[in-house]
Amino acid sequence: MNKMNSDNMAAAQLINNDPESSSKQQEAFNARIDEITELIEKLTVNNNSSSGNELLPAIEDHMSQLKLLHSKMVDDSSALSAKLEYFYTLYENAPVGYIIIDPGYTILTANKKAHQLFPAATASMTRTSLLDYFNTSLLDGLLEYLQLTFAGQKTGTCYISPAHDSSKAYALTCNLETDNHNQPVAVRVIVKDVTETELTKSILYNYKKNLERAVNERTESLLLTNKELLQQINLRQQTERKLLQSEDKYRQLFATMEQGVALHKIILDEEGKPADYRFIETNASFEKATGLKNNEIIGKTVRELLPDLDASWIERYGKVALTGEPVEFEDFVPSLNRFFSVSAYRPYEQHFVVVVTNITQRKEMEKAKAASELLYRTLIETSGDGIIVTDLQGVTLFANKQKAELHKYNSPDEIIGVNVFEHFAEEVRPAVFQLLGQLMQTGKVFFESVAMDKFGEKFPVEVSSKIIYNQEGNPSQIMSTVRNITERKRTEELIKQSLREKEVLIKEIHHRVKNNFQVITSLLNLQANVISDEKIVEVLGISRNRIKAMSIVHELMYQTKNFEKISVKSYISNLIGFLRNTFSTNTIPVDVRLNISDTHLSIDQMSPCGLILNELVTNAFKHAYSGISSPVLEITLLETDENHMNMCVKDNGKGLPENYVVDDNNTLGLPLVSALSEQLGGKLSMESSPSGSVFSIPFVRK
Repeated sequence: MNKMNSDNMAAAQLINNDPESSSKQQEAFNARIDEITELIEKLTVNNNSSSGNELLPAIEDHMSQLKLLHSKMVDDSSALSAKLEYFYTLYENAPVGYIIIDPGYTILTANKKAHQLFPAATASMTRTSLLDYFNTSLLDGLLEYLQLTFAGQKTGTCYISPAHDSSKAYALTCNLETDNHNQPVAVRVIVKDVTETELTKSILYNYKKNLERAVNERTESLLLTNKELLQQINLRQQTERKLLQSEDKYRQLFATMEQGVALHKIILDEEGKPADYRFIETNASFEKATGLKNNEIIGKTVRELLPDLDASWIERYGKVALTGEPVEFEDFVPSLNRFFSVSAYRPYEQHFVVVVTNITQRKEMEKAKAASELLYRTLIETSGDGIIVTDLQGVTLFANKQKAELHKYNSPDEIIGVNVFEHFAEEVRPAVFQLLGQLMQTGKVFFESVAMDKFGEKFPVEVSSKIIYNQEGNPSQIMSTVRNITERKRTEELIKQSLREKEVLIKEIHHRVKNNFQVITSLLNLQANVISDEKIVEVLGISRNRIKAMSIVHELMYQTKNFEKISVKSYISNLIGFLRNTFSTNTIPVDVRLNISDTHLSIDQMSPCGLILNELVTNAFKHAYSGISSPVLEITLLETDENHMNMCVKDNGKGLPENYVVDDNNTLGLPLVSALSEQLGGKLSMESSPSGSVFSIPFVRK
């Protein structure tokens, strides 16, 4: 930057030291100008030598005072320019891009690093749109971020790729500037390449050039005329105000940077080698990143603060401070128990600036991720099943050793790039292709198919496939687990064959039991034909009916494939049909009404149910309807809840004899019903009147 002359420096120094004093100097200067003007007017009016001689000393005195004021203002301006140059150097050499935009996103100023981050930019990014430098497909997110910033909301950090290279990632941090009416004027945008955390060596070079040109334009002669001098001083004051604003702007940038920034001075030993360094200035983020209190470290050396710090830190920083060669690295500080990403550069001789970021959390995540990847890789490689990852078209991207061995390949590398459909037999490939379409709709499928090894040998497999989604939630890959089920299929076939044999055996057993019951029934019929005693014939008939009730159970078991349970509705319909035919010789037919649940009972419960119904229905047909013109018999077997049932037989006959007791009856009928009810897990209850009888047995289904 060009040096100002002595008068300009003095004036600038005076203004810089005390703005109120600068205002008073301006008033004094204006007063002097007014007095000089008045003296000149008197000279003009009097226009005689004697009066001129009297006024000339006064004019000279005023001119001398003006020169002193002007000199002081110039000195103040030089001091302020030097201070501005210091902060300008920090700005221009900052390791991050710094851009100021107006509410229309037009760039007002951009530092050197910003131009480096956007190599496709013109010589100057000024008056171009910030949006032109970023990936067009991501502009919606950037626009929303900028709109929130101009609205005064906290926006954090925005991550976006530049237009010239979509593989890069830039981090944008914004700070809003407002006027005295709290209206948005501009936004300071800090841009950092977080792809490889590259930082720049210097900041704001272009702005420095513009500033030098502006200062030079303001250093024209102030003494041409009184009016020109006054105008020049006014222009200088305007410039000073802008410089003060710029200084405050760069201080704010330094204080609000997201990264920790610190200025150090290297300390050399007697041999001129780096031995230590001293903390000169730090920002708030440096305290947050390191945990070191800023007010406790300024002026101290690192050896005083961190005596156990590895000497390599001082060696690296010493090289930067002495050679000017910047450095970037990542390292761990045990005494702080933190990992840091560090970028260091030299702003001037024997000094260096460091930009630090605490990356401890990232390092821990990377360590955890590496451990997780090792765990899952170990699980995949030691799995007993073949595991394969393909793209959405079925081309193999990864396969474990078991998958290669499954198809008799020497190495998983032989499968990479092969379409997964080639691993299946030709006749099942169309079906597998259809399952791929189902997989894209449901996200996962499970199926059995026929695979084929590289020699053409076929074998059954069980396949479980699942879609892998990317971060945007879109399908990206397919992972499948493949298991050889040859042994399982062989075992299943043996089990099925054994079951078929047992089914045949059980059916044969029920068939033979039914036939044996039929033989017994035939024998009872033959015996009844040769006996003349009607009571004995009746007893034989009752026994035959009881045998038939049990025979129907085995007949239904023989007709069905279910050997554990019997349809209640089918059984009772068959039994009632048989009993109706048996007692069809009655003069008045009985109206039998059935209300049966469509459910099943085991053979252990169906047999006693059948015997109970046989006894109750037989008694009703034989004894209940004497003298009844319209006999009705209602049989109910319903589910009362999930595991409970109720069987009821109701007639409209003449009822049981008065004071009838089940246990005192000399016949087998009702005592048998009572005993079978207990066997069924229930209890017989009965009601009788001249208008009919009701027999009810609630029981628990097993």
